[in-house]
Amino acid sequence: MQPGSDSEPTLTRDMHAKTSTLREGDMLDRLTEVNNLPSHSLGSPFLLAYDKQEARARDEKCILHCIILDYIKGDSQSFRSPHKYFVAHSVPIMHNNPTPQCCFDRNCIRSSFKTNRLWTSLYFHRYTIFLLTVRLFFRHIRMKRTRKGRKPDAAVKKVCDIEDLWKLQLEKITEMRKSGDAPVDTMGCHKLADPLATPETFRFQVLLALMLSSQTKDEVTSAAMMRLRNYGCNVDAMLKIPTSELEKLLCPVGFYRRKAEYIQKAAAILKEKYNGDVPDSLEGLCSLPGVGPKMAHLVLQIAYDKVDGIAVDTHVHRIVNRLGWMKTDTPEKTRAKLQELLPRSYWTTINPLLVGFGQQTCLPVKPKCGICLCQEICPSSTAKPSKKSSGETN
Repeated sequence: MQPGSDSEPTLTRDMHAKTSTLREGDMLDRLTEVNNLPSHSLGSPFLLAYDKQEARARDEKCILHCIILDYIKGDSQSFRSPHKYFVAHSVPIMHNNPTPQCCFDRNCIRSSFKTNRLWTSLYFHRYTIFLLTVRLFFRHIRMKRTRKGRKPDAAVKKVCDIEDLWKLQLEKITEMRKSGDAPVDTMGCHKLADPLATPETFRFQVLLALMLSSQTKDEVTSAAMMRLRNYGCNVDAMLKIPTSELEKLLCPVGFYRRKAEYIQKAAAILKEKYNGDVPDSLEGLCSLPGVGPKMAHLVLQIAYDKVDGIAVDTHVHRIVNRLGWMKTDTPEKTRAKLQELLPRSYWTTINPLLVGFGQQTCLPVKPKCGICLCQEICPSSTAKPSKKSSGETN
């Protein structure tokens, strides 16, 4: 018998042609005859789908899928979920793979244990789900507003008109930082080098402290530098120490294995090219492995008291963009615009000032805008304006 021939037992065609005239017993007999199924395997007559492709693929044997196409006899409620069902007593008693569509079908819910339990749970917790949805919606709006920054109010516009926004903000930040108790003030790279060491060793320790500070908290960097100083922190010692032992001294500094490799390579370059001393130029410092522009500028400022530019790290980059001074996407672009904006007298102090401010108040996540003195003149502030300030602006 060829597929598609007139003699092929096409169940679907027969059912559509004779559904209105077949009695229940005749339909069951017809189904069991065509598909070689026992009569007790089917309940009441259903409109059953016949998959021709699967039938042909399996040697023209009819594969019955208990998918209700139109209605259940006596109930007249449709099933919309195209999944296999177990059939007993004319009603599907279990659903193999319930889907969200099943929650909209009363028959499916009533006849499936899994979907019934799911729908019951959803119905029982409907008010909680509604409140959570509303809360998540407003949280999304609030986070979106925080990322983009709120619209400048009248106070910000007034300051922007006289082009003194950054000066006023720096004054308030300086007032908040006058205690000098931020981690950068007590454990910064200028505090980690041994002041009693030789000038060459002092400069090398400043360089090492900056190399370790990348992607590492100041407390961890300070502890690692103390271990290095106790071992012997100079160029010759870093060349002689085994790499595995150096890694133990640096751990748990961020990327300590890579930094141990950079330190030994940098020590070899300093010994070979600079007679064991740290170079006093940006080009020489940036040629060392693991040293970037920010580190190079800080080394020159601390070790040689030379100011060739502003050291911009993640704190400085984040804060100046939040304050509305500029809109940049990389620290290097921030450094270039910041050097155009600020007078040269600010180039040395701006880094520790903003870094400490970023460590204590203007945090990367959940900044403390409620206690910040710049909240009234910061376009990114999430604090609600006070009634007093709003009355003054009006």
